[in-house]
Amino acid sequence: MSDNELILLTPDEMVNWGSPHVLNKGARDIILYGNPAKVENYVFRFKLPKNFEIKPFILNAQIFLTVIEGEILIGKGDKFIKNSMKILTSKSFCFIPDNYPIYFISSEETILQFHGIGPVDFNYIK
Repeated sequence: MSDNELILLTPDEMVNWGSPHVLNKGARDIILYGNPAKVENYVFRFKLPKNFEIKPFILNAQIFLTVIEGEILIGKGDKFIKNSMKILTSKSFCFIPDNYPIYFISSEETILQFHGIGPVDFNYIK
């Protein structure tokens, strides 16, 4: 893939969902463009089953998040507090600054799209 070629992907062509190494079993991921581990633009998606929790984490780089399908609740801070979370429905957008502690839970099967400039590291808060 290069920045000098047109890339077109229909939903039927996005069938190679993998298992992300940063999330618990049950989540799926697919990289649509680039490599989040390199200094370059990237786009990837997470598919989360219903009631999937992502414990508090930080990213070393700013990232843009769009809810493609479904619905998530998002919280900020280093402790998972469900009653303080905000609902993001399908087609919602979120900008996440670098080193900003957040966490998620999906209220139904949900597809999230992330994009930014790598490298991006995902680190759970202990």
